[in-house]
Amino acid sequence: MIAKSRSREGLVEEQPAANKDVDVVVDVMHRAGLSLKVARLRPLGLIKG
Repeated sequence: MIAKSRSREGLVEEQPAANKDVDVVVDVMHRAGLSLKVARLRPLGLIKG
């Protein structure tokens, strides 16, 4: 992974632990009845703006 930032605090946001596990989020949404699981996708990357 390559990350550029003007400060150390900015880099903290970019660490993998700062992102939620997509499987956990999908399971919560499915169990709450807000969505249905229909396919499993594998993320290729993450872009933050």
